[in-house]
Amino acid sequence: MIARLYTMVMTGLMAVLPAQAINYSADVSQAQWQVDRSPFECRVSQAIPDMGEAHFYKRAGADLTFEMEASSEFPLRERASVNLVAPAWNNFLNGREVYQFSSSRRDRLRFEEDLAKQLLEGLLLGFSAEIRDTSQSSLRRDRISVVPVRFRAAYREFQDCMAQLLPFNFEQIERSKISFALGGYKLTESDREHLRAIARYVIADNEVNAVYVDGHTDNIGDRDENFELSRQRAEQVALYLIQHGVNPDFVALRYHADFYPIKPNTNASNRALNRRTTVRLAKEPSESIRDKLYKAMAQRDVPTPVDVQP
Repeated sequence: MIARLYTMVMTGLMAVLPAQAINYSADVSQAQWQVDRSPFECRVSQAIPDMGEAHFYKRAGADLTFEMEASSEFPLRERASVNLVAPAWNNFLNGREVYQFSSSRRDRLRFEEDLAKQLLEGLLLGFSAEIRDTSQSSLRRDRISVVPVRFRAAYREFQDCMAQLLPFNFEQIERSKISFALGGYKLTESDREHLRAIARYVIADNEVNAVYVDGHTDNIGDRDENFELSRQRAEQVALYLIQHGVNPDFVALRYHADFYPIKPNTNASNRALNRRTTVRLAKEPSESIRDKLYKAMAQRDVPTPVDVQP
């Protein structure tokens, strides 16, 4: 009878007392930071045993981001918090909560630049970055920690990588437009600066193997003259790109006169938009790119009813 009563009491206590929390963290003696670098992205990461990986990364043309990726799923419920935790031996640092959030995904947590910078600066000062389960319904408040061991050396390499990132990513540079004055085809210094940036990207990205350059005019003047003007506009852009390192075999030059207006040529503002050369970068399948580029080299591109704007 006594044994039965004892079992019932212990069972009841276990039902109401929270289970012991688990702290997922790299061992301080073995924690490492890995830096991966390229002109397109910089990443500094730490593996979290039995959980996944945490990393700071910055893409070309984008903001700094902090991310955790779980190998299966995070031990988080409805609510969680982000904290900077001071080491037990350091009485000069005071830990603090820096953010609260609802975890919508169980396999990935992503925090944008403001919070990423706070965590990065905290690690440099010796804090651990910690994600805590704060759900009221949770009986076990698990934690996921990123430790600052050996972070300073990795951060210096990460900083060096960020300083050498391209100023934009593919999505930002994929399509560009150079505008022209009425009857003009000369490039401005601003145009040349932008084209140098395009050339720099094409040279760096080995996947880009096609550069489509398309010249356009408004509808003022003779169409034959407009074809010649659109050719001059496209040639100015294509030649400048080639002079700054773009492989000429990648460049397809086309000119269209006024056949593909952005806006109806009904007023001066619309006509100014239509006086342009566009540059589109592409990553084409290697087996088809030569034929596609050759077919794109039309001296005069007169549209059929099914054609779309280049």
